[in-house]
Amino acid sequence: MERLTKTYSDGTHGAADNLPCGENSYAYKGLLLEALGKYEDLEEQGRLLRLPCKVGDAVYVVTSPFNVFDDIEYDENMKDEVYESYVSSVSFYESGEQYRIYAKATNHFIGAYFRECDFGKTVFLAREEAEAKLKEMEESHEGE
Repeated sequence: MERLTKTYSDGTHGAADNLPCGENSYAYKGLLLEALGKYEDLEEQGRLLRLPCKVGDAVYVVTSPFNVFDDIEYDENMKDEVYESYVSSVSFYESGEQYRIYAKATNHFIGAYFRECDFGKTVFLAREEAEAKLKEMEESHEGE
């Protein structure tokens, strides 16, 4: 689909420069409505995806060192930590999507697949959010 809009430096939008009609014309408004209708149809059909991040993005994962290092033995007393990581792939299956995430410290696959529902629980887009969640988890374990 040909781009119909452009974004100005102040964040506002206007008509793309390559259009044969002006942004206040009925023809342009018709093009916008047609494009919007296609996107809405795709969304209703479950064919329009809104991902929390893209492949290559940095993410921060709250997990056990056992899930990050290949050569470490499992110890039930291991404490979760925050690991800077990156999304290496996103796959889609009938049962849902999977995010394959690698730890930057080891460049190894973190021993779990993640789903979109894990964002905000164990996977975060900002280190501060991950550290706040880890602190919350530690405090809730202390109260047990």
